[in-house]
Amino acid sequence: MTIQSNTSGGNSSPQKNETNIFVYGSLRYKLPLNDALRNSTPIATVKTESKYTMYDLGAFPCIRKNGETSIVGDLYSVDDDTLARIDMIEGIPTLYQRDFIDIKGWENTEIYAYFFANEVYATPTVESGDWAYHKGYSDVSL
Repeated sequence: MTIQSNTSGGNSSPQKNETNIFVYGSLRYKLPLNDALRNSTPIATVKTESKYTMYDLGAFPCIRKNGETSIVGDLYSVDDDTLARIDMIEGIPTLYQRDFIDIKGWENTEIYAYFFANEVYATPTVESGDWAYHKGYSDVSL
């Protein structure tokens, strides 16, 4: 018979799931929608592998797979409530879809990002892969 003791003084609560999310647009540190991540753990400013394309949709960016650009963004660990909030902001599943992304130096870690769910036509690309730089923000690294 195994006995488990409660070392939390009787205040045990269920553990929340944590998900690694890569954000590259208005959710980045110091950008307009970052407050949605206020209860999250910032990990690092990182770059993806060079196999994506970033597009400038005007007020916000999007990324698509099958490109040749390294995307700059911030890595956060988020709980289920924050993940649901971000999914709503990103318009899952109509506007964006959440899927795995490959981050340099994080090859053995499951990290999600939001990919544009629609085709992109006659839309300028962000050659630098850095939305903050593209829009003139400075010092936005975690």
